[in-house]
Amino acid sequence: MVLSRLDVSPVVGWAAAAGIGISFVATFTFEYLYDNNIFGIQDGLDKAGQKIDEWWSDGKEAVSDFFQNPGESIASGFDAINPLT
Repeated sequence: MVLSRLDVSPVVGWAAAAGIGISFVATFTFEYLYDNNIFGIQDGLDKAGQKIDEWWSDGKEAVSDFFQNPGESIASGFDAINPLT
């Protein structure tokens, strides 16, 4: 049996509608869990965000230090990995 475009299009439409529905339910559920701090989700994500902010700040500072004085940055990097100094 050969499937025509009319036979397949309702299936595609239902699949798209199901995907939209599942996305809506997942988003609503996550927002509810986050807002009410169920399972400590809000605390955990806040800690993760703070760590990312720290890493970002440290990275920006390291790059800034490197470009302000590259020789000193390289020397201090070697000192950090050299166990004999």
